[in-house]
Parts: sequence; C-alpha cells; structure tokens
Amino acid sequence: MDTPHGVPAAHPASRWSSSLTLAATVLAAVSCTQALPTPRASRESSEYVIFDRQPRFEPSAVARIGGSDRFLVMSDKADMPAVSVYQLAYVPGSGPQLRELHSFAVDAKKLEGVAASVRTPGVFYATTSFDRPGGGTNRVVRITLDERGRLARQEVLPLYHPGEAIKKQLGLPWSKVEALALSPDEDRLLLGVRAVGADFKNPQFRVTILSYKLDALTEEPELVFSIDLSPDTLLGRAEGISSLEYVSSLGSYLLLTSYEDPRDVPATEQTGAHLWVLPRDLATISTPEAWRDLPRLDLGRKAEGVTALSQDGSKALVIFDDDADRKSATGEGGKFKLAPNQAVFSIVDVPRRGLGGK
Repeated sequence: MDTPHGVPAAHPASRWSSSLTLAATVLAAVSCTQALPTPRASRESSEYVIFDRQPRFEPSAVARIGGSDRFLVMSDKADMPAVSVYQLAYVPGSGPQLRELHSFAVDAKKLEGVAASVRTPGVFYATTSFDRPGGGTNRVVRITLDERGRLARQEVLPLYHPGEAIKKQLGLPWSKVEALALSPDEDRLLLGVRAVGADFKNPQFRVTILSYKLDALTEEPELVFSIDLSPDTLLGRAEGISSLEYVSSLGSYLLLTSYEDPRDVPATEQTGAHLWVLPRDLATISTPEAWRDLPRLDLGRKAEGVTALSQDGSKALVIFDDDADRKSATGEGGKFKLAPNQAVFSIVDVPRRGLGGK
C-alpha cells in the first residue's frame, strides 16, 4: 500500500497501546495552529487535507479508536467494504496526513453514522440510512475490533424502524438517518434523522433526534426534538444533521449539520456546514429559540463526520465529502478539484460560547 511521503507505515501486529505514543506526538502537533488553520466561512483549499481510498471514496462518518492515532471511517458506497481504519500522523513541513491501514465489510450497506463506546473500548455502533427498501440498508450493527483494529465480530441489532417512528410521531412517511451517538451513560442510542418528508424527492432538512433504550431497541424510540434551522433567526437556510458525538471532557455533544444548494450554481458554492456544541441534556434545546446562542463554527464544504481529537475536547477531526458529481480531477466546470477516490479532512478548534459563531 502506498503511503504519504514521510508517514511511517504501521506494523500489522501493532497494538493500540503502542499507538498511544504516536497519538501523543500527533496530538501535540495539532496544537500548532500555524500548521493547521481552522476553517472559516471561506472555501480556501489550504484549509483542507486530501485523503483517499481506492477505487472510489465517499466517506460518511468517523470515530476515533480509543485514545489512539487510528480512526474508523465509514463509507456509503454499497459496492465496497463499508469500514476502513485510518492512521493520523503529523508530517513535518506537510502537516497532518490520514492513510488507510485496512478495510473490512460488515453485514450492512451504505453506512451513515458511527458511535464509539467509551465504557467498552473497541466496541462501535454503526447505522445505515433507513431510507430505502432492502435489509442491508435498514440496520444498526455492533462492531467489535481486536487489539490490531481489525474486525473481531459483528452483530446486527433488532431495531424499531426509525421511519415508522417518524411516521407515527411527525406524520411524515419518508425519512433518512445520517447520524448516531451514545448517550453520556451509554444506556441510550441516539439516531440523527437528517431529512423527513412526503418522499425522497421532497426532503425537509432538519436536526431530528430519536432516543432508543440500548437494552430495548425494538421499543418505539422517544422523539427528543425535530429542529428546523432555516428561520432567519437561526441559519436562514435548511441544514440537516450529518454527525453527532458525545464528548465526556466537554460534557457536551459535537453536532454537524450540512446543506446542499439545489440551485444552478458552481459545485463549489453548493455545499456548506456548521459544527455545533450541544448541552449534555438535549431536552433543554427542544425549541428553535434555544439554539440561537449555541456555540457554532461555520464550515465550508459538505461535512460528513466529526470526532473529538484532543483529550480536552478543544480540537476535532472533521471529514468532508462533496459527492461524486461535484468532483473533477481537473476542477473543470466549477467543481472541486478532487478525483473520485479522494475526500478531504480538517482539524478544527471546537467553538466555545461567544467564539467561532453566535
């Protein structure tokens, strides 16, 4: 496997414990803000670092493997292994790099969200979109990794269909899931519903959270909230949830929302996103008014996944993918200058109240 210049290859038998040394080096390096600019509202290419996977790549979610330098990256391409393990390394003079170590398939297609268990290291939950017929795209899978970060076992979990919950509680027959998180005590599984509507041709982008009891997933979930961000008092445009993660050191959730502009404008102007910090008790922000003063950071491009990077939660890794029809190896036609097998990531400062947003 090709490796970026200067990035050491990991020995296949390396253990998570040995990864911690490199992780510490990398995390020390990401504190250098000169090497890692924080994304602003602009779309300057220098803010993003390219990473790839063969033969095609549309990353959809990310989660850090324990406190190591390795990350699970999910793919929503149904014809490829759904999960890859990447290693983050800092290259002097070049900045951070993500290189793929290996990939594996699970019994699900088009994975859209992933959540890591803190209480049980090596255990992850992954969700599909639940927006189309077929068992492979209507599943939550529990994944267990061995000490090398390879698949040890998997289990498809029985689940009350989120589409049925949306239909019953919001009266809308179609929905699409794109985010997954564990509650702080890890006794609940939170599914983030990105879009709802009459059908897939008429999506309404929202931040909708369904809360399941982890030990009773077949029971109807609780609707925590369904927030429309389009009013001028909030974002002034509709954005849907794309990622959610609870960070214990912050006592808060990291949330990504993103939008796709349907207008006939250049591809590089069709996407955008925000990184939010939500309180531990999500019930306290169940109305749009409660979102006005939440810390948020304006991100260019279509953000797909976020995971905390530093132990204090002050920095996060965000992965972006603008979809194949907005990519071109030459950048022609106003598209992003990316090959079909390329995406980008960035390391950002997590917004605090009064910083990086409203």
